[in-house]
Amino acid sequence: AWTTGPAGALRQAAVQALLLVVPAEETPALAACLALEEGEQRGLGETFISLLDRPLPANFALPGPLYATRDSGLQRDLARFLAAHPMEGAEGFLVEHALDPARPRQERALFLVAFEAGARNFRWKTGEKAMESYLESAPRSDTSEDVAWTLHHLGSRLAKAFLLADVEREARERPDSWKAQAALARRQVDVGEHSEAFRNYKKVFDSLQGTSFERAIASQDYVWAARAAAGARRNKEAGQWLEASGLNPVELAAHKDYAEFSGLLDKQPFKRLFGL
Repeated sequence: AWTTGPAGALRQAAVQALLLVVPAEETPALAACLALEEGEQRGLGETFISLLDRPLPANFALPGPLYATRDSGLQRDLARFLAAHPMEGAEGFLVEHALDPARPRQERALFLVAFEAGARNFRWKTGEKAMESYLESAPRSDTSEDVAWTLHHLGSRLAKAFLLADVEREARERPDSWKAQAALARRQVDVGEHSEAFRNYKKVFDSLQGTSFERAIASQDYVWAARAAAGARRNKEAGQWLEASGLNPVELAAHKDYAEFSGLLDKQPFKRLFGL
């Protein structure tokens, strides 16, 4: 009855309350009644937050006009909802606010997370193309790096090149700086170039062996080098570099969930090193 009743604040309040308690299969019809102009947008945002952990059916969709809200609080709540429940019609909304220069970085990150979560639902990839155009035209910044990481996770080669560009340039310009070479190797691990990273880490460690600079290699450098080695299927070096990190099994356990180690956790020395 509420889905056919007169529009207004009372209907909106009822629809929002019912969305939280009716059987899941009834929620799409209720969602179709949600409207910006009929009730308080704060209540609408609270409804989205309350729905975060609720399983929703595949045909659940939000009315398109909701994405036109100019209320920044509701926009944020929508982004959190869409990260948990991706919707095909949300692409333009998420891209617009992810690339909005007026928003703080931490807010733009909310929209990037939701965009990445919903990317499979966006048929024409217009959002990814818009973000790639942004990388090509906007000044390099923390935000552009955030956009690049999102695109990289979605398989963008342009984003990968963007993420490597600065560290590659620094490594070329400072060939005698082991820190510049190690920074490049670390970034190569982060973007999945494990063989290249392994070669660079080995060069760095070999060049520092027996020098006073060897003590300056941080534990995290050895862990990332071990990730590079494991990703390049150089398991012997991966184990040696985890040993060289100086971290105990409790400290190393924080790193065991990296994908590079997933096939090694039932093997030695990795079982011992990770305290398994």
